[in-house]
Amino acid sequence: LTGPRAGGLDPAAVRRALRRPLSDRSLGPHVVAGVAALDGSPEVLAGARDAAVPASTTKLLTSTAALEVLGPDRRFAARVGSPERGRVTLVGGGDPLLERAPDRDRPVGEPPRADLRTLAGRTAEALRADGVRRVELSYDASLFSGPASSPTWEDDYLTSGVVSPISALWADRGVRPDGVRASDPALEAARAFADALREAGVRVTGAVRSRPAPDDADEVARVVGMPLDLLVEHLVETSDNEAAEVLAHQVGLEVEG
Repeated sequence: LTGPRAGGLDPAAVRRALRRPLSDRSLGPHVVAGVAALDGSPEVLAGARDAAVPASTTKLLTSTAALEVLGPDRRFAARVGSPERGRVTLVGGGDPLLERAPDRDRPVGEPPRADLRTLAGRTAEALRADGVRRVELSYDASLFSGPASSPTWEDDYLTSGVVSPISALWADRGVRPDGVRASDPALEAARAFADALREAGVRVTGAVRSRPAPDDADEVARVVGMPLDLLVEHLVETSDNEAAEVLAHQVGLEVEG
């Protein structure tokens, strides 16, 4: 509009302008466009029959980029490598939904997630077959480079528990069993893996520490997360902050290294 209400919205004009593009069949049967003016007046909804609350807009863009760049069938794995006999390294592959242990209460039909307890069991089995019952454990979260938080986040996002430091290795999205977000999710996950190894009958000696896994390290075991299309479905339905951040890192790896 022009004149005194410049910058305001004419709802009828907004709906007329959007009627044709929103009728594109490729958008699917349920499309809502919200248009807001800069003067703070209420937004105009176009194409809405039954109102729906989407995930954060940037999450939708991140999800679309991930599906386009990585493909709907891509899966991310956590694995254990052995650079030498008696030493193993837990290597993070950037699975945002990696868990400490299987969730026995997960609803029927929901896709299973990879977990550290299962990985520890497979690792212990492989070690026993090789005659190894005692190991030194290290961890490698070097898949993602750069800072663990965004410089555009609010200053208290990490300290107040809004989001976890982003890592290629974590369990339960960086949240400890007591409900507090870990300041070092990779170390927390490695310690949980060490406990699971002990429960599986493998003695873990010394302190768990960060150490890059050599490229030629033998793979001992791995667990693989759900396909990307199902991961995106979870992300959008629950507006999962951490999963979106991890997928953004995976897209960056794919397109820029």
